[in-house]
Amino acid sequence: MFIFKDLLKLPSVAKSLLLNDYIYILSKAGQFLPIGLYVVDEEGYFKYCNMVCRTILGIPPETDISKRSIAEFYVHPRLRKELINRLEERGGLLCGQVIEFKKDNTNKIIYVEDNCQRHESRLKAGKYYYVGSITDVTENVNYRQLFDDLSSGVFRINGNNFIEMANEAVAKIFGYNSIKEIMEVDISTLWKNRKEFENYLSHLSKKGELTNYPAKMVTKNKKPIFISINSKLWKNDEGEIIGREGTFTDITNEMKYLQTFERFSIGYYEVRNVQDKQIIFNCNDTFATMHGYKTKDEVVGLDI
Repeated sequence: MFIFKDLLKLPSVAKSLLLNDYIYILSKAGQFLPIGLYVVDEEGYFKYCNMVCRTILGIPPETDISKRSIAEFYVHPRLRKELINRLEERGGLLCGQVIEFKKDNTNKIIYVEDNCQRHESRLKAGKYYYVGSITDVTENVNYRQLFDDLSSGVFRINGNNFIEMANEAVAKIFGYNSIKEIMEVDISTLWKNRKEFENYLSHLSKKGELTNYPAKMVTKNKKPIFISINSKLWKNDEGEIIGREGTFTDITNEMKYLQTFERFSIGYYEVRNVQDKQIIFNCNDTFATMHGYKTKDEVVGLDI
């Protein structure tokens, strides 16, 4: 099978490589690569665009690409100039930029990860080309936006108790400025009591999954908070346990509210309709003892 390394054996390609003629090289090699590749001039007009790039941008195969500018596809055209300025500041290389693009002749918005490098043209003195690659990351961006908009903190924590993945809500709940900052923290140190953390791990290990597990935890500044945890064991493709995943929900205000009622001599309870039954969702110990039970845990879940 003819592959990229074979191209370098051709005299014409070797000569073009010496001359930095990236347009010629990519026209020969680009068709074999599974990512969108392009070359544009200083004004942004395409000099080369492989089929994957055309597909991502919605450009028909028969379109004369030389008459099109990459700036046409930017949802915010001014961003093109900002990115070029940033590229210049960083020595001619810019990687991992996620840009809002629009599909050609449609209203569809896509998110593209762009990696671009400036190259001086040896064929035209004083001229530059921008050689880049694009990948459609629309699904990833949409998922991340949904993920970050959740009010509950979504997490994955490895076997060493460090966060592998989380949304912004996790950082906010525990008083950190960013996910990166909280990733450097051993999550076990955010439990108010080490023994209770170990009890949580023991319960999770035995059951494999916990729902609405109450935990006394602390913020970055050691402020006590109450957290409701829904979690399960996190396993790899081979079925090995490599950590845990789930959600953190801050219930501090709710717990303070309930603790206030615990101090009262009157019975307090909450009822919810579940499958046409009036189920006790919550109550205080006073309510439980006045009905002949020892603790509220015996009452929660009963039909009123």
